[in-house]
Amino acid sequence: MIGKSSASVVAMPIINFATFVLLWLARMVAGQKSPEDFRIHGLANIEPAFASVDGNMFSGLISARENSDAELFFWLITNDRSDSLVIWFNGGPGCSSIDAGFFFEMGPVTTPLHPAGYDNLDRGNEAPLKYNKYTWANVSNIMYIEQPVGVGYTHGSPKPHNEDEVAADFYRFLQNFFDIFPKMRKQRLFLVGESYAGMYVPSMAHYIHEKATSDDPKINLKGIALGNGWVDAVKQGPLVIDYAWWHGMIDTVYRDALWSAWADCVNGSISSPFHKFTVPDECGIMGAVLEAAGAKDGQSPNTYDVTTWDTYPVLTSDTGTFAKFLNRPEVKEALNVGHVKKEWMGCIPGAGRRKLGLLDNDRPLSMARYMADLLDKTDIDVLVYNGDDDMSTCSQGSELFLNDMEWSGQSDWLDPSTYSRGLWKVNGKVAGHAKSVRNLHFLVVYNSGHMVPYNQPVNSYDLITRFTRGRPDYIDQEIPFTLDHYRGSGKQIVPTPPGQPMSHLVSAAVGCLFGVMIMWMKTKRSKQQGYDPVPTHF
Repeated sequence: MIGKSSASVVAMPIINFATFVLLWLARMVAGQKSPEDFRIHGLANIEPAFASVDGNMFSGLISARENSDAELFFWLITNDRSDSLVIWFNGGPGCSSIDAGFFFEMGPVTTPLHPAGYDNLDRGNEAPLKYNKYTWANVSNIMYIEQPVGVGYTHGSPKPHNEDEVAADFYRFLQNFFDIFPKMRKQRLFLVGESYAGMYVPSMAHYIHEKATSDDPKINLKGIALGNGWVDAVKQGPLVIDYAWWHGMIDTVYRDALWSAWADCVNGSISSPFHKFTVPDECGIMGAVLEAAGAKDGQSPNTYDVTTWDTYPVLTSDTGTFAKFLNRPEVKEALNVGHVKKEWMGCIPGAGRRKLGLLDNDRPLSMARYMADLLDKTDIDVLVYNGDDDMSTCSQGSELFLNDMEWSGQSDWLDPSTYSRGLWKVNGKVAGHAKSVRNLHFLVVYNSGHMVPYNQPVNSYDLITRFTRGRPDYIDQEIPFTLDHYRGSGKQIVPTPPGQPMSHLVSAAVGCLFGVMIMWMKTKRSKQQGYDPVPTHF
């Protein structure tokens, strides 16, 4: 029996290896491409800032489905000193990772980075490109992917309708990518995303986990990180109301009226200018909050950085530096997409996204189950981080989501005797607050808006450095819990509800004010087709 069992143990890896070799040979016979087919040539001659990039660059389109024209665009920067691969995703849905991630945040070449409080993102978007010494490419191999199908240079049909389809496309793309770049398969893989990528990344990681028992070559996933992530629209959506109130942008009358509107919307009983609840756009509540805070005549509180006022609506421009650069024919040739005829856009506008049927009815509603499975059934690290000046996906929303998530460590997460909490420091200075239990980590990044690498390049460099080392520890100074006598049940604090029952007179006044607000916004938007929410989750 011992000899028979040992032979079986030895035979299994041999069979798996033989299967892998046969599949590899079949692909080679079929005309499989090599890394050289994707190498970027001549980009430094077009934009001198690329001459400073340390590492090789590859880009192009790789199939995301069998028997389909669906292909995803990638841009890879290699780092021979690293054994990790970070894959970065931006959100939207419908926003390019090349636009915000590569050129605006942590790529090797960006427009100038600015701290929170920098007025006018559009002005920054028009700035010239420069080498970024805080690029994450100096820490790890890093790849930016444009997805879902239809975003940026990516093309094909049909468009995905939910997160399972998004994850399946990414999984097939990734297996095809590793077949072409076999050295990358050995790297420790980290999926990192921002904003609506809070939906993408857990879905993709969960799909990889479920496929681990298939005959496909294994994927060496070691961690996921969500930056200002959109993970649960029902929990996070209304927090924008409280956040605006906490920052003095609206008063309690508007706060309570907006909460009532939110409740009606979620229950399906509200009309224009709000719209029925969707995962990408909630109910259009952000537009109402901004207008209640004074958005008018092209100026608005910046939903991504509330320390500033900016253009209204707040979005990066598709006529700025990036769009002009990425639509140049010689740049497209250098990036191996010269044959792609469509115009490159940083973000597909909301109305355009709906015409494409791109995730407007996205499901599931929450990433809680997927993230709980990853925490309980794998050993990967899960990092959630938020800039504290972001209203669109505020840190309080992330905390409430994490507090309410049902996993084996939930009671420890809510118990100060079992969780670790303290200050995160970079170069001796406080960079934020950190909390950890087992393989779950939560960071609130000080003086940062929605795009942490843009506002805090030095601190985000430290963040990704610790994360890619594995089992990251962000607590540099422990904060002891000193209020045991006053501690309650450990249940999370819920978002601020509408106020206590008021007198009929005050209730009537609130109703009138809200009615006036509804009528004004109806008149203002009557010429719009459908609905077009103010912020896109980058």
